[in-house]
Amino acid sequence: MTEQAHILVVDDDASIRRMLQLLLNETGYRVSTASTGEEALAYMELVTPDLVLMDLMLPGINGQQVTERIKANPEKPFIPVILVTARNDAKSKVMALDAGADDFLVKPVEFAELLARVRAMLRLQRSQRSLRAEQRKTELLLHLTRELGTTLDLEALLTHFLDRLADAVGAVRASIILTTEQQPRLFSSIRNRPKVVPDDIVRDGIAGWVLRERAPAIIVDTREDTRWVATTPHQQMVRSVAAVPIIREDRALGAITLVHHTPGYFTPEHLNLLDSVAAQSAIALENAELFRLTRSQNDLLERRNEELQRINQVSRLLTELMRPEQLVRLVSYLVHLTFGYPTVSILLRDGDDLVVRAVAGISDEESRMGRRIPIGQGITGHAALQQEPLCVADVRADSRYVPGLGTGETRSQLSVPILTAREVFGVMNVESDAVGAFGPNDIRLLDTLSGQLGVAVENAQLFDTEQRRVRQLNNVNAMSVAVTAQLDANDNLRVASTAIATIFGIDNCG
Repeated sequence: MTEQAHILVVDDDASIRRMLQLLLNETGYRVSTASTGEEALAYMELVTPDLVLMDLMLPGINGQQVTERIKANPEKPFIPVILVTARNDAKSKVMALDAGADDFLVKPVEFAELLARVRAMLRLQRSQRSLRAEQRKTELLLHLTRELGTTLDLEALLTHFLDRLADAVGAVRASIILTTEQQPRLFSSIRNRPKVVPDDIVRDGIAGWVLRERAPAIIVDTREDTRWVATTPHQQMVRSVAAVPIIREDRALGAITLVHHTPGYFTPEHLNLLDSVAAQSAIALENAELFRLTRSQNDLLERRNEELQRINQVSRLLTELMRPEQLVRLVSYLVHLTFGYPTVSILLRDGDDLVVRAVAGISDEESRMGRRIPIGQGITGHAALQQEPLCVADVRADSRYVPGLGTGETRSQLSVPILTAREVFGVMNVESDAVGAFGPNDIRLLDTLSGQLGVAVENAQLFDTEQRRVRQLNNVNAMSVAVTAQLDANDNLRVASTAIATIFGIDNCG
């Protein structure tokens, strides 16, 4: 077999078509036929042959007009056209060549000469297509290099680049799977936003294969290759695939995949292009990833700085208030309003119970006040018992949950104990109607606030105790003055009993 090229024979004479098809098939070519110019053009809308062997004198649209239309289509690759005619005059040859024909044969055609002309035109076709492929490769790499210097936005870079890549190789779709994050993400030339890639695509699909093998691959026909995992109607239409890994300093960053609806569409030349593109993409992805991480760290630092400023604001207010009931109510409102937690409640310890002393974020706050929860009962009680923060992503799946502190729609809860140097002082709760609303950052934040609240409440209680002692001493002093001013024993007893009742906070002293 000489070559595996596809030749379209166009002739209105059925016997000539059959003869040429038979002879070319025996020589090793794949042959399709058409009887009119219209039929040939319609066929070429669906299939691109490697060469067209066509009679000049056709009914309807003649060979010259068909040639002009073939050569005028910029979307088609170079297709050599050999025109065959019974007329041997110079005018016919000039007309054929002016129409864009690449060669001209006069009937009767010597088959040896025909084969020689076919081989020459196919060599020209391969050279032209190879040149065009190199041109596309150069243009694409130049474009990518320019993009590297103009944007570090990963989504903008990949979306625009994939569009160019698909156009350059004539693919139906181009996509990149990135594996640099915890969840692989898919960027596509037909999708505006990236999406998370299902595990089976990475595990069983062609992208996963090239990543594991660190080697490019072509699927000639997806119906005969299990590495193509089709989960959507669009994917089921795909018949051929080309894929290459993106490697940077022995680190797999992802995979580029091209797809087409025609079996056997992709060639080793496509893989060579993709290899070059992948090498450039690795640099772009690494730079974009560094930019994203830097921006993310800056955003995190800004949020942390803002958070610290808010904590400082709360801390300053805590030091200014000395009544415990004022402290817990103020803190519950500040945590609710400043940090955006939907429902906040603070419970203080009273013996073996926790008692609700402040609630913020619900309409009937007063109805919750004074409710008691035994230590060790419910999520709140367990946090107090264990003296550790307790975060529950879905309270409906946790048997410890006791409703009644927040709204009836509570789905997630975070309880952080308020600790002093000696004991559990209370618990701060935040609740949300969203599942999984709280995470490590919330635990860290509330742990900081509850620690400061514990110190502030303890100081406030000490201050309150000292204030009571001062009042008692003042009352004792007043009683002493009153007693010494009385000479009657009964009057002295009456003054003393009244003063003692006042000092100890009882109704009367007999």
